[in-house]
Amino acid sequence: MRRYLPALLTIGAILAWLFVGALKALPVLAKLTSFALHTQDEVENAAGSDYTHFPGVTLPAAPEVIVDDAVIVAIEDAFEKNRLTQTLEQDDYRQWLMLFQNKQSDALETIAETLRNTRPRYPNGEEKLYQFYYIVSGLGLYPQLNEGVDFNTQVVAWHRANKPAYTAAILIATRGNETAWSARGYAFAEDTPADQLAQFTQLKTYSREWLDRIATRGAQADPMFYLAVMDTNFSTELITESDHETFLEGVRRYPDFLPLYRPMAGQCMSRWFGAPDDLKYFAAWAEAQHPDSIAPNVIYAVIAQTAVSSKHDPPKTFQEHGLSWPHIKAGYVANIKQGHFTPLALNWFFRLAYAYEDKPTAAVLTSLMSAHYQAKAWNSDAEFQQALQWAKH
Repeated sequence: MRRYLPALLTIGAILAWLFVGALKALPVLAKLTSFALHTQDEVENAAGSDYTHFPGVTLPAAPEVIVDDAVIVAIEDAFEKNRLTQTLEQDDYRQWLMLFQNKQSDALETIAETLRNTRPRYPNGEEKLYQFYYIVSGLGLYPQLNEGVDFNTQVVAWHRANKPAYTAAILIATRGNETAWSARGYAFAEDTPADQLAQFTQLKTYSREWLDRIATRGAQADPMFYLAVMDTNFSTELITESDHETFLEGVRRYPDFLPLYRPMAGQCMSRWFGAPDDLKYFAAWAEAQHPDSIAPNVIYAVIAQTAVSSKHDPPKTFQEHGLSWPHIKAGYVANIKQGHFTPLALNWFFRLAYAYEDKPTAAVLTSLMSAHYQAKAWNSDAEFQQALQWAKH
């Protein structure tokens, strides 16, 4: 199963916790030597190697958190913020996409620069900068508005007209990484036709070439640059020392930009390239780095959510990652109290409570589950119903 690389890294738009630091300049872009999808033996040999990315870190004791009626009220309040966010997002999305359709790249470049400098968020905590790239690249709520638009030709023209800007290049890489997986499909490597693998390689290489072009143009001032680099590297090959340094640079510059933790979390999972304890060590290390702007245990919960959002394992296997449920629960509740919570996050929280056999927490959450069921959080409706019945009895 480790050869099966699902679209774990494409879930970003629905992870509603998007939040930034500082660091020395490190070499950012190491050339990929191969886009081969590794065999099970190669992955297992790498997982058993003595290269340890994250040493063991002792977590402080998690606060004792009880999910009660007050938390339910906070969830309902967070959902109101989410509804307001959806209205505001739709207004922004229409504006951005209409500017793109009308080839007003100067206006879009100005918007991107403002979002980078100010880092505004929507009421539910989502960063506008992240959504800007996701929407303008044609992957968001209104992809139909980009129908009939030659995306690459238009964005390349944008890039040439706005040198030495780097927004257009990050857009190209973001779209390339997303569409590479659509082109490849999500079957096992040995079941994927050679032409689909070739297209996957071509799209990933194209993304890499554009990121290489802007590596010396100050693109490190944009946290999305690091996310694009990591999405290009981490989903295609075993992690290298240089990849690890790139990750560290991004996180130290932008420790509260939470999407940066997702690619590494996926890479550390034993399903793919991680040794058995890698995800546990990484989560503890990442939590130890959290900046003051992020509540304790939120980063830890984001990493756990990355694991559960892969969906492909039965819930009970999440315990095998060795993550601490008290810390995960504390992170979820902290996000809820900040109003950074969505119906999809509720489903993941409930699924994790089921996985870790926390029936008191799951039982309280059942009052919301039927009205806010999200199929994409579950392997099947039957799995959800099984968890629901377990929580109620």
